[in-house]
Amino acid sequence: MWAIIGVILVIVATIALLTLAIIGLVKWIKWLFSNPAEDALEAANESLKSATASAEAATEAYNNLKDSIDSINDKYDALDALVIGTEEWRDALLEVNELVMNLIDSYPELAQSVQVDENGVLRLDKEA
Repeated sequence: MWAIIGVILVIVATIALLTLAIIGLVKWIKWLFSNPAEDALEAANESLKSATASAEAATEAYNNLKDSIDSINDKYDALDALVIGTEEWRDALLEVNELVMNLIDSYPELAQSVQVDENGVLRLDKEA
């Protein structure tokens, strides 16, 4: 009787090992025939999308900064054409200084390139 149980246990263990071996073989074949190049291409595509989005954001930020500086330069030209001390000049002075302060709020690193001239105009260093 014990001999029969032993034989049955050996048969069950053999079947279990064969099952595990077949499962392992199937997984190995799937891995072997999977397309790692496709996975790498997909990862590269995702990286490219991320880089493109970053480049677009940087371009937009640059364009916004350039537009703001161009607008301030136009306001400087208009202010410089006015007679100092007039009401129109004071209004233009407040407007240009407000634009410069708003720009500094958006780009704090520009604060070090701003100087106040003898008339109280906040002037951006053109080289900054």
